[in-house]
Amino acid sequence: MGLVDLGPLVSLTGLSVDVLGPGLALLSSYVLALPFAILPSAAAKNAFSVATSGLIFMALFNVHGLVQLLALSGACYFVSIRFRSSSRMPVFVLALSMAVLGMNHLNAQFFQDELSPRFDQTVPMMVAVQKMTTFAWSIHDGTKSDKKLSKTQQSLKISTVPSILQYLGFIFFYPAFILGPSFHFNTYNDFVNNSGQFSLVSGRNVLPGRWVYFSKTVTIGLVCVVIHMFASPILMYDFGLTDAFLGYSFLERCGYLLASALVQQCQFFSAWKLAEGACILCGFGFNGVDAKNAGSYKWDRCENVRIWEIELAENPRMFLSAWNVQTALWLRSAVYLRLAPESLPDQTLEEAREAKANASFATHATFLVSAFWHGFYPGFYLTFITLSFLVSANRISRKWIRPLFHNPESKLHSFLSVYHVVGWAVTCIGMNYATVGMQMKRFNSAMILWRRIYFSVHIALVALTLLDIVLGALGRSKKVAGTGKTAGKTTKTE
Repeated sequence: MGLVDLGPLVSLTGLSVDVLGPGLALLSSYVLALPFAILPSAAAKNAFSVATSGLIFMALFNVHGLVQLLALSGACYFVSIRFRSSSRMPVFVLALSMAVLGMNHLNAQFFQDELSPRFDQTVPMMVAVQKMTTFAWSIHDGTKSDKKLSKTQQSLKISTVPSILQYLGFIFFYPAFILGPSFHFNTYNDFVNNSGQFSLVSGRNVLPGRWVYFSKTVTIGLVCVVIHMFASPILMYDFGLTDAFLGYSFLERCGYLLASALVQQCQFFSAWKLAEGACILCGFGFNGVDAKNAGSYKWDRCENVRIWEIELAENPRMFLSAWNVQTALWLRSAVYLRLAPESLPDQTLEEAREAKANASFATHATFLVSAFWHGFYPGFYLTFITLSFLVSANRISRKWIRPLFHNPESKLHSFLSVYHVVGWAVTCIGMNYATVGMQMKRFNSAMILWRRIYFSVHIALVALTLLDIVLGALGRSKKVAGTGKTAGKTTKTE
């Protein structure tokens, strides 16, 4: 329990600790934006973030957790600096930070009762782990030549070793410390030094569009708060475990779970949008000149969710790329692209083939790391395993089905719009079906809910996988048969 007792506020407002905790953390971020803006130097800003975030952490959680986070940050900093030229160093930092995070997840899962708030010290630690691992990879990339790095890695590499204060300021940056989003060290360092793109927003220079974007972002966040507060008591996943739910038809059950999923999404939308608002308010949300609109500026650097892209996604990849955006970027840069690197100009053919062959393994490994990062509830792993197969199914669909509609010479090309609508509906159903495990957490609860809708999506995934195997085998047999005929003709001619 934190140094501040939220009990009286819970009684006064009727809100749970899971709502009040993040709410107070976000409110403090808005209040701290003014004093932060007038600090004279980068060192002062770094120290301010460490001090204020430390106080907020102790107020909401406990002193022991703060000491643990500081110790982990210091250990990862030392390892990153001392062994920065070793290719194994970033992997070690990932393993160490995830191990400490894992211990905290296990403590919350097994040593806290069911009534304990879900909002605990693991939340800011999850954000910190992302920063520690990206820092490790960036400082390791700083020891390599540009020829061995992608363009993105070149822009993010750290060539000069930062001080411990700079590093801690990056880890504890106050607007994004509790709820995120994460970001890269170079971006933060440019911000506190008013360099790079951030030179345009230094001092009292207020660029057009900032307050409009800020107001829009905060309004969306507050609307999502209201939707979740009023709709969540009516649309609950737990109702799916009751006998009353069995009285619904199959389509009604699917509709209820789909509506429940949309309501639960609002909880995440609200937290991410309000956190983004705090980053915009202090200037960190600035993202340069808008190339599409002359004279306009972008304020979406800390955007962690693109709601319309999620709701209108036509395939799982589009959905996932718009959900928890910064975490997806972290997983891509720190896990996926390290297992299946992007092609480089001087890359050998063998290296390119190896990267392509590793793509499937990298996808499943990335989902596994993501599940581990979230915690150890069995439902999390059920969700991420299902998601990995949904992404694989999307590849199969693009391989065999998409060409039938996108090829202008195909008879089905006139039904291309129908293909897109069906893709949207299937994505919406499949993605929200998969999140049942994440929401229920317990293995038995997730399996009961899925069983009550007949494991419909899982069965469809198995069927699509079998179809891919059969069509692939038929294609190979035709190729072999064609080769045999060609060889026969050649022999006859001779």
